[in-house]
Amino acid sequence: PVIDFEICTGCCMCVARCPGQAIFVVDGAFSDSEDLVVMPYEFLPQPEVGAAITALDRTGQAVTAARVVAVRRQERFDRTVLLSVAVPKGFGMVVRAARLEAGE
Repeated sequence: PVIDFEICTGCCMCVARCPGQAIFVVDGAFSDSEDLVVMPYEFLPQPEVGAAITALDRTGQAVTAARVVAVRRQERFDRTVLLSVAVPKGFGMVVRAARLEAGE
């Protein structure tokens, strides 16, 4: 995917609509101690805001704990949920998926 930053508004529509789920938004300025990662999430059950989850890298390996900051469900996202997770500073460019722990 190629993003045209001249017209990007930060709406994250590209994240939800990418058929290969290859687009992620990483905000390295989210806080002094955390990066924010916005990713597509198409599993059930869906996590709730505030939930502690496990953040995974692109190979599916657990890399760090994460906190769910937002769960965006919009009709225009074509049933793809956008999951925003806070991860420790430096993990923003590593985290590409999330796993709920059993019972969550």
